[in-house]
Amino acid sequence: MTAIAENPTQVNISELDIIGVTEIFNHNDGEFQLSYRGQQKNISSLSNAEIEKFCDENGWDYSRTLLNISVISLYNGHSVVTKKVRDLIDYTDDGQKCLLSKGTWYQYNDDYLSYLRDSIAEIEVKYNPAFDFSREQHDNFINQKYEEEKNEPRYQGQDETAIKIALKQKYYAERAYNLLREQENGFQNYDRVDVKIGDCNIEVMDLYKDGMMCAVKIGSASSKLCYAVDQSLTALKLYKKGNLPNVPKINTVVLWFVLETQTHIEDVDGRPQLNQLDMLMLKNRLNQWKKEVRLQGFSPMIYINYRLN
Repeated sequence: MTAIAENPTQVNISELDIIGVTEIFNHNDGEFQLSYRGQQKNISSLSNAEIEKFCDENGWDYSRTLLNISVISLYNGHSVVTKKVRDLIDYTDDGQKCLLSKGTWYQYNDDYLSYLRDSIAEIEVKYNPAFDFSREQHDNFINQKYEEEKNEPRYQGQDETAIKIALKQKYYAERAYNLLREQENGFQNYDRVDVKIGDCNIEVMDLYKDGMMCAVKIGSASSKLCYAVDQSLTALKLYKKGNLPNVPKINTVVLWFVLETQTHIEDVDGRPQLNQLDMLMLKNRLNQWKKEVRLQGFSPMIYINYRLN
């Protein structure tokens, strides 16, 4: 538990594990309630940060409390299903080669790790340096938006510095990255375009091109990159069930990771080697994702790029 508390970036909590795709289809409103020792708190999204805040507000030791907190999925204010946090989280200890998943600890032996390496190596992975994203590119994008939007009424009375600060919040890194791919590389941008399934807004994908449904995530930790895996699988299942009627035809499902690291993982031929990533949790999820994508009749693919200084 101490290790989990000290390494929150290695904790992954998926809303799918509490509401399930079935509940999404049945119009789950995406609200949750945290409950422990008679205290409750309603939240709109389930995350490690929200749970830690709940503990802080009540003066509880996060490391001693985390796994025993109950998470209640709500629909129209009524409880749909209740689970303990211990049954929802994935936590990986790379040093000990073990994983806490849905309340059970797993110790990986060398045979499993060898299998995982082989499975990950089967996924087609591409790196195109033109899609790397530098802070200078982000700043130039903000300067462009400043010229386009500086005279809007919302910015009246603000100086250039204040306006650019507001624009950088509006066009945060991932949003700017997706818009640049649309402007410069012919992708269709679906970022911030949600599909309403009952009372729940579902993020379909970030980018689309030539039959590729892309989920984009910038990050350096397994827990953050795993979000794209969850998004991809949710959208894929909705697409297969015909719940995304306005989405173009899909034949390839893409996870697009923009890694916040200066260490490249390409081999001498320029092909990214996912097994060089020190992210056991992510590799486990990619193994599951690959199988699910193929089972649904699509081709899995991963794009790797880098966030440059």
